[in-house]
Amino acid sequence: MHQEETLAVLSTGHLTQEDAKRLGELAGCDEYRHAIWDRTYGYMLSVPLVRNIVINQEPPMPSMEQVLTYAHDNSVDWLVLDGDGPLTEELPQYGW
Repeated sequence: MHQEETLAVLSTGHLTQEDAKRLGELAGCDEYRHAIWDRTYGYMLSVPLVRNIVINQEPPMPSMEQVLTYAHDNSVDWLVLDGDGPLTEELPQYGW
């Protein structure tokens, strides 16, 4: 059976510095190694798995939630967040 999955690339500039730091901490946890991978200038993640992880975080990660909702609404399965990735006008941008 052939199953297609979509991958999109967005800038880490759509995350607050705090949320980007926390995403890096989550990527370093053995518990989440199946869903989030640390890359040299960002992250690769499974949108459906990470949505469930982020929604349950305390304190909340609002910019990450917005990015994941955007990805989900656009039927994205895999998301690369990269320092040189493209920005979209549909999401807030943070200059850190």
